[in-house]
Amino acid sequence: MKAVLRPVLLIIFIAIMSCVTGRGQGGAISYLYPEDFYHTFNGENFALLVDTRKSNHYRRERIEGAINIKNMKTLIAFADTLDREIPIYIYCDGESRSLSVAEYLEGEGFVKLIILTNGIREWKAREMDVDTRRHRKRTNLFPG
Repeated sequence: MKAVLRPVLLIIFIAIMSCVTGRGQGGAISYLYPEDFYHTFNGENFALLVDTRKSNHYRRERIEGAINIKNMKTLIAFADTLDREIPIYIYCDGESRSLSVAEYLEGEGFVKLIILTNGIREWKAREMDVDTRRHRKRTNLFPG
């Protein structure tokens, strides 16, 4: 009985932990480290790169090609306009805002959401390029 119970408990524990951390396998949300994030995004035929940080951080520096989704109002407008099959690559300073955005989009039916592990901080720590050209205040895709 113990031999059967131990693997069952292990499977239950793993399932619970993957739900708690948001890093379960098989869902719409996945995580990639900067180099893989970069190569996978650039290997897509069409994908979107979304910066979920506040506008002033986005204007100061961003991963080249990113659009800024800075708040819930902007996120809702953004989600309402897109095909649910389009891959969306998401980052913030760390992972918390990215995960919140990804979970919302997953709930809206999006099927491929990729989060940059440890956010733009990890990107810069690995000395990957950032776009530092200043953006004017109202250059976001969905101002608001």
